[in-house]
Amino acid sequence: MEEILLMGLVGFAIGWVTNDIAIRLYIHLIFKDREKLANMLGNMLEKAIGKYLIGKLVSKPASNYLKKYIMELKDEEVKNILKQQRKKLLLINFVGGIIGFVISTVLYFISFF
Repeated sequence: MEEILLMGLVGFAIGWVTNDIAIRLYIHLIFKDREKLANMLGNMLEKAIGKYLIGKLVSKPASNYLKKYIMELKDEEVKNILKQQRKKLLLINFVGGIIGFVISTVLYFISFF
């Protein structure tokens, strides 16, 4: 019983840390490569809605607006947005921990077969 709990806790820690690292890297990308991110998101938006007839009319202006909005965000505004979303970011880490716990527990049981 102690082994399964230990495996689960290790899996939880790995899941939590993995998600935390991914979120931090994503946030770093926002600050460092804002222009690249703006272009990528703008192009994705253009492709997503550009397939439809109405999308062909609005996809380019919407894409340009999104790119401009991201480029004009000041670092302090981004930090404020992240502060407001802190609970959601912690929830993402927690979910990663739960998934890690479940996976490691299942692997523990599979190892007996």
